[in-house]
Amino acid sequence: MKINIDTIQFTPPELEALVSAVLVQGGFPSPEKANESMRRKAEEASRRALSSISPKSITASHPFTGAEKGILRASSVELMSAKLSHLIRQYENPELICVFLGTIGPGFDEEMEQLSEGSMLESLFLDAAGSVLIEHYIDIIEEDVRRRFAEEGLQASLRFSPGYCDWETGEGQKALFSLIDAGAIGVTIKESGMMLPVKTVSGVILGARNVSHRTPCTYCAKKDCPYRREPFLGREA
Repeated sequence: MKINIDTIQFTPPELEALVSAVLVQGGFPSPEKANESMRRKAEEASRRALSSISPKSITASHPFTGAEKGILRASSVELMSAKLSHLIRQYENPELICVFLGTIGPGFDEEMEQLSEGSMLESLFLDAAGSVLIEHYIDIIEEDVRRRFAEEGLQASLRFSPGYCDWETGEGQKALFSLIDAGAIGVTIKESGMMLPVKTVSGVILGARNVSHRTPCTYCAKKDCPYRREPFLGREA
C-alpha cells in the first residue's frame, strides 16, 4: 500500500472564474443572467470562502485483489458497486485502487455557522462557493493521482465516489475510511456516512495497464442521468 499524506497543493481558481461558478452553483443558468447586485454578493461570498479554507488531502493506493458481480476488492476490503465492479473487469491488468480524501477544512464550516442567523442569500452563495472550491480541489487531486499512475505505467479511470450510481453512500464511505487514515487530515465520519468538515469528498480512482473506458457510464442505459460523463455504448452491465 502506498500512502501519500503530503497534502496535494491547492491552487485557487481566479476570482472572476470562481464568482461565475458560484453564480451558476447558486442557481443562475449562466453568470450573465445575474445582475450587478447578485454579482457583488457572489464575489463577497467567494472572497469570504477563500479566506476561511485550509485544504488538506490524503491518498492511499491499494492493490486490486479481485472483482465479481456487485463487488470489487481493494486489499481485503469489499466495495459494493455492480457498475464499478463491471467496469474494472473490462480493464487489461487492473492493478491499483487509489482511495482519496480531500477537504477545505473546518474554518469554512465555522463561517457557515456565523451566517446561519443572517441573510439566506449570503448563506446560499457562501455554501455555493464552498462546493465550487472543494470540487476544484478534487480535480487537482485527481490529476495528481493520474500523474502518479502514469509514472508506474498505469492509466486511470475518472474518480468515483460513494453515492455515485449504485454505490450506497453510508456503507461506501465506511469502506473507504477503513482504507485511509482520515484522522491524519482532521476528517471524521458519522454513522450516516456524512463527513466532517462538511465540504469533504472521498472516492476511488482505478489504475490499470489499459483503461478501455473511464467511467461506468458506457455500460449504463439511464437516459435522464444528469451526471453522465461518457456516452452509453448500447450494452448495459
